[in-house]
Amino acid sequence: MLADKKEISIRELDEKAKEQGISGRTMRDVRSRMKNELEYRVNEKQENSIRLKE
Repeated sequence: MLADKKEISIRELDEKAKEQGISGRTMRDVRSRMKNELEYRVNEKQENSIRLKE
């Protein structure tokens, strides 16, 4: 999903993870460990979004 540099809202990412049985705590841990590879922004819907850095 993020491999193609697509931007996704953190809420949407967490919902997709939950569908796969991945807890919110695990997702926060992953985002924390990947902080140097991720770019955070506020998207057009005023939601926090995330994508892989170029």
